[in-house]
Amino acid sequence: MIPNTPHSRLQPARRLGTPTRLVVLSLACAGLVLGCGNDGGSALGGANGAGANGGAGATGGTGATGGSTETPYSYAFLSVVTDPTGGRTSFLHLIEGIQQGDTFSLDETYEFGGALLLVPGIPGGEPDLFLVGGDSPLVRRLRITEEGEPELLAEFSVAGRGIASIFASPMRVFSETEGALMVVPEERIIRFNPTTMELYDEEIPVEGLEDAPSFFWGVPPLDVPGLGWTLAGVYWQDGIVPANTAIVAYDPETRTARTFEDKRCAAVLPVLHDGYIYLISDQYSQMGYINPVLSPKPCVIRFDIASRTFDPDYFVDLDTVVGRPAVGMSDLGAGSAYLRVLDEVSLPEDLDRDSPWPLLQGPYWDVGTLELTTNRAEILENGGRASARSLTGIFEGRRYMAERREDDTAIYRRWIDITDPDDWFEFLPEGTSVPDPAFIIPLQ
Repeated sequence: MIPNTPHSRLQPARRLGTPTRLVVLSLACAGLVLGCGNDGGSALGGANGAGANGGAGATGGTGATGGSTETPYSYAFLSVVTDPTGGRTSFLHLIEGIQQGDTFSLDETYEFGGALLLVPGIPGGEPDLFLVGGDSPLVRRLRITEEGEPELLAEFSVAGRGIASIFASPMRVFSETEGALMVVPEERIIRFNPTTMELYDEEIPVEGLEDAPSFFWGVPPLDVPGLGWTLAGVYWQDGIVPANTAIVAYDPETRTARTFEDKRCAAVLPVLHDGYIYLISDQYSQMGYINPVLSPKPCVIRFDIASRTFDPDYFVDLDTVVGRPAVGMSDLGAGSAYLRVLDEVSLPEDLDRDSPWPLLQGPYWDVGTLELTTNRAEILENGGRASARSLTGIFEGRRYMAERREDDTAIYRRWIDITDPDDWFEFLPEGTSVPDPAFIIPLQ
């Protein structure tokens, strides 16, 4: 039951009219992970009856489940905008769907300080969302009402556990009574009750790793039978990514965390297929193309789920297989993956090679595919071209990538279909940065 007390309502960042009505899509994504930025000021006040600090168990508000609330919106996602000083602000978008050629801005959004992570609500429950992090180590539970307004139901803080920030900390809600927050880099998992927003006394240690790995935005966690909630990460040491891949798997049933490492290369993009987790080097391996000291060459390795070990006999050098410099882009399904393939002919002569960013951010990368069981690679003749740092998302069964475009003084992102560049939607620029949706989550 929701307590009979008024809840704090979020104030919209801007109110310049009603949201554009869009065609509803069927989305395959399950959550949003944003891992860039730092904390800033918040536009959200505390909820009545919510949010004591941690320790032996913080009390928060209560909430009902059962899916009885109907909201006019079908999907939600976050955007993160960077100001000229490097500060980040998060904006919550509520939409009915997306059509080809749609343009989105921040006019009808809800504003939060800092870079947040957006997590879906309780499975099978109300149209709720969880906001993780921001300007303080808070987790907030929101409900999208029948009027289409986000309402703050409850929150908890982990400050009482000695945690100052939960920036880029992955979180998952498993049921009405079980949720997990993996605190990075403290190497521990905080358990909580998603319904009451109370912290459990028990914490789950994450042990056995050489160091605290980084779990980057745009790299989705997996639900792996026999392992549980599984995340892949690499290590970031002063701009250098060493040849080391880490897997952290948490089983909410047994409340245990397992860790595994492979020191042949740095690979974070997961593809689950035929009893294996294939891991492909993503954008952070591309720095090796500028300076091999920064990172090892891109590769593919795999983890045997049954034996819970990395396969020592499986190692794929992506450059050799593709015939051109290449890195992982996204899961294609059926044991295949999309790749970003460098078109070295298109590189300008004056490209700054002292820094990896001009190469990564420029439109110098074609789209390719890789069959993981046969190592057969090809370049898509009609595929779009984007920077190596572009994100990807699935909408209505089609895979889109975010293209970074420049138009005199404005930088913005246009999301284009990987196999049909004429199918796109885009976001208008805001200040000196751009909204960055990584995943869109369903509300119903």
